[in-house]
Amino acid sequence: MKYEMKMMGTHPHEWFMFHGAQFGYKHANYIALENWVNVYDGDLGIALSDTYTSDIFLTNLSRKQAKLFDGVRCDSGNELEFIDKLTARYKELGIDSTTKTIVFSNALDFGKALEIQEYCRGKIRCAFGIGTNLTNDTGFKPSNIVMKLTQCKMNVNQEWRECVKLSDDIGKHIGSPEEVRACLYDLRLE
Repeated sequence: MKYEMKMMGTHPHEWFMFHGAQFGYKHANYIALENWVNVYDGDLGIALSDTYTSDIFLTNLSRKQAKLFDGVRCDSGNELEFIDKLTARYKELGIDSTTKTIVFSNALDFGKALEIQEYCRGKIRCAFGIGTNLTNDTGFKPSNIVMKLTQCKMNVNQEWRECVKLSDDIGKHIGSPEEVRACLYDLRLE
């Protein structure tokens, strides 16, 4: 506010993880996006795609939501495949993908960002969140540390519910083995 800069950002995984734990994994993406709109009223309009895999997100993405959100964030998986899948989904929904943006934030460096930018040319707008590989100038290999929800509840009277994240990257699912299996089963991914 001090410098009158435009507010920017995307959903955190925790937003979707909370909705999955509270309302079920099948409808978590849809409900989370609807509630985001209710809270932010059109601001912070880049939707996070990979809390329960990007394929599930794209299946759940409604035409209304696809039109309303400015774009989608790609945070795991193969970026070039994701570009093709997202632009195909926009086409299926009757939306010109060149009016939308993908924000890439999956362990990027400048070389990878340039490759992705070239692949996006003429298909969709792109932007990049280069964090670790931009700011880590210490000479040490950066740690891969993330913090996510493990449990949540809506109020003091509710029991704790386990939270899960299913990454597009192999071996990066988060949650107890039992709850991850339940989530995979519920979403018909297992």
